[in-house]
Order: sequence, then structure tokens, then C-alpha cells
Amino acid sequence: MYLHCKTWKKILLCLPALLIFGVYIIYPIFDTIITSFQDKYFMKPGFFIGFDNYIRAFKDEVFWIGFKNTIIIVVCTLMTQLPIGFLLGKFLAKPYRNGFFRTVSFSIIFCRLQSWILSSGSVVKRLRRIPFRFCCCGRRWAIMRFSLWLASK
Repeated sequence: MYLHCKTWKKILLCLPALLIFGVYIIYPIFDTIITSFQDKYFMKPGFFIGFDNYIRAFKDEVFWIGFKNTIIIVVCTLMTQLPIGFLLGKFLAKPYRNGFFRTVSFSIIFCRLQSWILSSGSVVKRLRRIPFRFCCCGRRWAIMRFSLWLASK
């Protein structure tokens, strides 16, 4: 009986998190999938059209440009964020480092990165100077740099 009571307590403690997860993650995913098969406008009921939305998207050249840019941005940001995070974690997790040294070294590294990012020749300043309408490559690099800056916070 004691084991059964303990299991119910665990389930009850997990229910609020599962409810929030279901409302804000699971429901929007399924709603998006259902809506993608409908011809629906904002605040109006939609009707089922099957795969027509997907066929139209796959035939559109702008979709493929956006898809390619998304893949490039994801790959480039992951290829920079993951090694930097791994190396910082490896550096800060050395066995001879106590909590104080780890905190101080991380604070110094974080402050140095923030000052570099926000300095006069930094990523944020360069983002303002890029002509977004004319330079596709510059726009892609600007978005990647900006996402790296957000990841450093």
C-alpha cells in the first residue's frame, strides 16, 4: 500500500507540469498539423483541402530559398554554439576547480564575451549596417551572428 501511495504522489506532483506542457507544446503542434490540411483564414472556420497547401508550398521557389537559409543558419549556429558550450563546460568542470573559482572564471568569460559583442565593432552594430534588401548572404550571416549573440546571454 505504501508503494502505491508513493506512486500517486509522484503522479500528482507531475500533473501541473504535464498540463502546462500539453497546453503550450502538444496542443499547438497538433493544431498546426490539422490547420495545415485546411483552407483557413484568421478567426474563420476552415475546410479540408488535403495536401494542396503542401503541394503549393513545394512548388514555390521562395519556400525553397527560405528552407535553404533555415538549414544553413541552423547548421552554422549549432556548429559554433555546441563546441563553445562544450569547451566552456569542460573547462569549468575540471575536478581541481572549486565552486568559487568556477563562478569567478565563468563570470569573467561571460563579461568578456558580452563586452566583445556589445563593443563598437560588434555583431549588434554590424547588424544595423547590413542592407537587408540587397544582400542575401549578408542577411544570413547577420541572422547567424545575432542568434549566437542571443545564445551567449
